[in-house]
Amino acid sequence: MKLSESLNSPLPYKWTKKNNFLRRAEFDVGGAKYGWKAMEGAMEGMWHVEFYIKNKDVDDIQGVTGTGNEFKVFATVAKITDEFLSDVKPKSIVFSAKEASRQKLYIRFAKKLASKYNMEVRTKPSSKGMSFTLFSKPAELKL
Repeated sequence: MKLSESLNSPLPYKWTKKNNFLRRAEFDVGGAKYGWKAMEGAMEGMWHVEFYIKNKDVDDIQGVTGTGNEFKVFATVAKITDEFLSDVKPKSIVFSAKEASRQKLYIRFAKKLASKYNMEVRTKPSSKGMSFTLFSKPAELKL
């Protein structure tokens, strides 16, 4: 399946927090509750983005959940992230993927967002597997 096809069916979501340094959204997939969060870091305009399954025993479980709804989850996460980028216009966003299968998907997703928002993508190994950074391209100098 192509990335664009897997992103065609996001589910409804709701923003639960929108301020200058924190954005949160929630959605349900197959009876499971998911959360999406973006927090502005120490430097203005630099945001850390993550999504997770919410569990009554342990909140904020990241990684492969095994629920079998990965396309619906990722389509919804992609839609939320796209809306966030359009609304906030951050200087950069950072997210990570632990599993190799997710890393391949995330790099394709990062490249798609970078193209749409005129950003660049950098990847590097991290303690969480692979870190992805999208950052605004510098404006061209006009002389």
